[in-house]
Amino acid sequence: MRRLLTLTAAVAVTAVLASCSSGGSQEPAPSTSSSASESASPSESASESASPSATDSASPSASAAPGVTGGRDADDDVAEECTGVGITVDVGNLDDDRDDAIEDVLESAEGAWCIATDTTLTAREALDLAGITTEGTTEYGDAVICRVNGVPAADLPIPDGNGGTATESCAAMPAANAYWSMWIATTGGQWGYAEEGVDTQPLNVGDKMELLFTLNGEPVNPDTDTAG
Repeated sequence: MRRLLTLTAAVAVTAVLASCSSGGSQEPAPSTSSSASESASPSESASESASPSATDSASPSASAAPGVTGGRDADDDVAEECTGVGITVDVGNLDDDRDDAIEDVLESAEGAWCIATDTTLTAREALDLAGITTEGTTEYGDAVICRVNGVPAADLPIPDGNGGTATESCAAMPAANAYWSMWIATTGGQWGYAEEGVDTQPLNVGDKMELLFTLNGEPVNPDTDTAG
């Protein structure tokens, strides 16, 4: 009987030890639960608070470009009545006695523009805003205007005043009988030659500028005597 009790007790102790061992392995070990992972390294909240978005943190944008009205083929009144800076492009008599196709090309370079600005612009800035292109010469650069809106093209025959023709290469100073000139008029003032080149000539609010092609002495100045 004592031997049986001893064996029974031994079995019971073994069962208890096995139970303790099994229970110990089931205890949860430290893990990266949802709360632990959230506290370990802020993710979405960190990225959201780290820096303002590009839209929010962007520096104030540059002022909007001045509005421009008119364009090629627009009536000269667009520039003459402009309260900002008015620009006119006139090919003068360069389109005289041309066939229709060439005449259309030449006249397509003409136009009138009004730049709604309340600040002083350079002639270059005004031309860029209006979409007017100019080309200088190889020798003098942009100090001289050789072409405006592609006119005169390098292969265009230009009357030389002596019954012959010539072409414009824009290598040096344009011919004395066929050239572009830049004219400026202040509000209510007379037209006069620009005192500076296209890159630096200032245009104040109310000023008018005309790019005029003179051929064999005509026209001698812009069609209007006063501006504004």
